[in-house]
Amino acid sequence: TEGLFVFISRLQQLLSQIQSFFQSKVQPLLRDGFNALTWTKEDLTRLTVGLESDVYECLYNATRHIKSQFASILSQQSKSEYSKLGSSGGTKSAVVVSQTALAERSCELLKKYADLIKMGLLVDNSSSHSPFLNQVASDFYHLLTDRIKKLTISADGALLLRMDLNTIFDCVCGCGVTIDPTILDKFETLREITNLLSFDIDGVSDLIGASPLLSSLSSAELSSFLSLRDDYSKNKIAAILTTVERERIQQS
Repeated sequence: TEGLFVFISRLQQLLSQIQSFFQSKVQPLLRDGFNALTWTKEDLTRLTVGLESDVYECLYNATRHIKSQFASILSQQSKSEYSKLGSSGGTKSAVVVSQTALAERSCELLKKYADLIKMGLLVDNSSSHSPFLNQVASDFYHLLTDRIKKLTISADGALLLRMDLNTIFDCVCGCGVTIDPTILDKFETLREITNLLSFDIDGVSDLIGASPLLSSLSSAELSSFLSLRDDYSKNKIAAILTTVERERIQQS
């Protein structure tokens, strides 16, 4: 897409800036061989800090840009995408055979960003993972969660949403760059929530009790997600939350 090309172009500008830095700041010092041999620690520090500042400023802008690209992808996803399939009442009448453009385009963008990291452009050598990819993944999680909370989901739509989230989670885990485990847990929780929404309401309380991640959510958080299903009645949701809260008290 055009947005991806813009993103790649911005990172190419980063390399151009690095090259320009060496041409304007380093090469003049190298012209005099003796001068190069007599660089002080302060000279080296000044060059290093200057380069680091330029690089991080460009990477910050690139990270901010990719967040806007994810926001654009999510905004283009129709809110009726997960409600137009089948009918309410818990009957799954349609056969869901493929993911939506949301999963496809999100994974395409994330993979391109991760590929650049694997090339060594955005790696923080002080840790086993890239802080830039962590920031991108965290931003995407919050954008995705906010978008999901605005949906109305049918029984069939829940299956489609579950498929999308499974695809996105596999992409985040399999991008080839280590991501902070706490961020992965957030995506895993979101995936379990979409899995929960694909079941009839009578089995929901048992599924919550069997999942440490879902059990850790507050009643308010659980309610906000369960209410997305257009066929989950408010009374049954209230009964589920009462059961979950009672089990928490018994386990404490």
